[in-house]
Amino acid sequence: MKIISASIVLAFCSSALAAQGWTCLMTSECLDTEACVETAYEIDIDALEGQYLLSDIAGERAMSEVAPLEGADQRSFVSKIQDTSVGLFSLYPDGRAQYTQHSPDYSVRYSGTCEGSS
Repeated sequence: MKIISASIVLAFCSSALAAQGWTCLMTSECLDTEACVETAYEIDIDALEGQYLLSDIAGERAMSEVAPLEGADQRSFVSKIQDTSVGLFSLYPDGRAQYTQHSPDYSVRYSGTCEGSS
């Protein structure tokens, strides 16, 4: 009985973690070798059927969580190649975040902060 109860608790905790999402405001944009500029770029990341969905003004991009090395205290997500570009999103324990996109024509990096949502 204890094993079944523990399994139910673990399953509940796992689904709660999978349902977590973040609302982010990126305040810095750096394009290739140009100087960084201030911005107000909003990103939402939400769980979606075992993956995550990054939503912004440009649309939606499916993201997979990158498994951390043992003891790492951050979360990172990477997209598949979509329209010749790939994205990487990193979220740090203090709420800071970075999002980069790489394509044959450009690379851009955004920095800002995120708050958890459910």
